[in-house]
Amino acid sequence: MHVVKRDPTKGYIDTWLWVPKTFINVDGTKQSLTHVFTGYGGEQKVLRLYQEAPHHLLVPRAFWDPSQLPFEVIDCRPMSYDLVEFESRIQLDHRIQADAQGEHALLPTGDNVQALSFNAMQAAMGGILQLACGKGKTPTALHQIAHSQVPALVMVDNTQLMEQWKKEVDRLLVVPGGVGRIAEGEKDWKKGLVLGTYISVANWADSMPEEVRRYFGGVYWDEGHHLSAPVFSKTAPLFYGRRYCLTATPERDDGYHIIADMHVGKVLHKDLTQPLKARFIFYWTNLELDLADPQCDVLDKNGEIHSSKVFKYFGRWRTRMWRIMTDCIDAVTLGRKVLVVCNSVDEVVNLMAMWTRGYNTPLITDIPYPTPHEVGESLQPYALGPMEAKRLESNIHKQAKRVEKAKNDGTSQQKLAELEGRLISMQTDMERYHVYRKLENENDKRRRSFIRQLASEPSTAGFMTAEVPAKQRQEFVATRDVTFAIMKYGKEGLDAPHLDTIMVSTPFSNLSLIHI
Repeated sequence: MHVVKRDPTKGYIDTWLWVPKTFINVDGTKQSLTHVFTGYGGEQKVLRLYQEAPHHLLVPRAFWDPSQLPFEVIDCRPMSYDLVEFESRIQLDHRIQADAQGEHALLPTGDNVQALSFNAMQAAMGGILQLACGKGKTPTALHQIAHSQVPALVMVDNTQLMEQWKKEVDRLLVVPGGVGRIAEGEKDWKKGLVLGTYISVANWADSMPEEVRRYFGGVYWDEGHHLSAPVFSKTAPLFYGRRYCLTATPERDDGYHIIADMHVGKVLHKDLTQPLKARFIFYWTNLELDLADPQCDVLDKNGEIHSSKVFKYFGRWRTRMWRIMTDCIDAVTLGRKVLVVCNSVDEVVNLMAMWTRGYNTPLITDIPYPTPHEVGESLQPYALGPMEAKRLESNIHKQAKRVEKAKNDGTSQQKLAELEGRLISMQTDMERYHVYRKLENENDKRRRSFIRQLASEPSTAGFMTAEVPAKQRQEFVATRDVTFAIMKYGKEGLDAPHLDTIMVSTPFSNLSLIHI
C-alpha cells in the first residue's frame, strides 16, 4: 500500500472513480448523479451518488468506462492479492439427476447458461448477473471465485441464505483454512472465502480498517437488489476488488437500484427462462372482509386499505387459514411438496400450529398480552417508538435544565411550579414507556416459547420465520411435505429441487413475485 498524491489533471480509480473537474461539467455531472425519490409516505428523498474533493469529483466506478475518458486514469487498486488455492468440484451446466438406470449422477443440463455467465463475469471488472431461480447463480459465482484464486467476500441478506451458501461451498469447494464469517458480532475476515450479512458489513463500514477493504479481490452481493437499500448501500463503494451482484430481479420498486447500477455495473448476462412452464392458478376463497366487525381492523386513518393491517388480520383469521390448510392437504395427498409463502409471521406460525395440532388448537395470536401487574408494575404503559423515546429523553434533560435555571434566577413560584409539573409529567411518561418495554419483552418471550415448542414437535410440516434457527429452516424445506414461510425466507428457499407447488397466500402488487 502506498500514498498517491492526486494530480489535478489525472484521474484515479480506487473504490471510486476520481475525475478531474477541469475535464467535465461539474454541475451537470452532479445533477446526473442526484436522484429524487418519493417515499411510500409521500416524503421526498434526495440521493447523491458522488463525493467531492478540491480538484476531483468522485463518481461511482461504473458510471464511466475509464478506458474511454480523455485523460490518464491511474489505477490505485491493489496490484495483487493473497493467493488462495481453492480446490473445485464444480462442473458448470451440470446437475445431480437420475440417469437411465435410475441412479443419481452429475449429468449435463443441456444448457450453457452457467458457462456464458462465467465468461461474462471473467470479461468484466464488475456487473450484475441476472439469472432466474434455479439457473445456477451460486455455482457460477463459486466457479468464478475458485478460478480467480484471490480472497472473496460474499454478502447475503440473512443467516438463512448464509446457511445455504455454506452448504454449497462445502459441497463444491475446498477452501484452505476454512470459510470466514462476518455476522452476528463475528469478524473472522482473513480467510480465502468469507460469508457475511449485509447488515453486519454495513454496520462495520464506518470503522472498517483499510486492510480489510483492500483484502478482497472479489466481492459478491447475493440477492443483489438488497444492496441498494439505504442502509446496505454503504457496502457498495467499500471494497477495492471486483464487484458482482447476483439476482433475478435487479430493479426495485423504489428506484434505488440505481445505486447498484452505478457502483457495481450493468447486467453482464441475463437468462430468466425456465425449463418448466409453470401453471398459475388464482383461487377465489369466497371469503370477504367484514368491515363492520371491530376485529377486522384493516383501514388506515383515511379509510383506505392498509396492507400491513390486512396481513395482521389474515394472521389470526382462522376460517381463512383453514381454507389454505385444506388446499395444502389436497396437494400433499397427491404427493406434492408444498411451500406456502405470506407476509405475516403470525399466519405462518398459526398455519404450522393448525397443521400439527389441529383446527381448534390455541394459536400464537391467542396468547394474552401481559398486564403491568404481571411484570411487577402499577403504571399504565405508554407506547413509544425508539425515536420518540429518544426525543422524550432529550426533552426531559432540557426541561431539567430549565427548572434548575428557574430556581437560580428568581423565577416566580407559580412559574417554577409549572416548570416542575411539566418535568414530573415527562418523567412519568418515561416511566410508563419503560413499563411498555417490559410488557413488550414479556410478550416476545411468550411468543418465542410458543414457537420453540412448536418447532420441536413431530410434524410433517415445517415453518420459516426469524425465530426458527437457519439450520432448522433448511431441514424443514428439505424433509417436510409442506413448509409455511414468510415471503423473505420462502423466496430464498425456492431452489429446493423437490418443491413443485407454491402457494402465495397474501395479496401482492410487486411484479417481482412473478419471477418466483
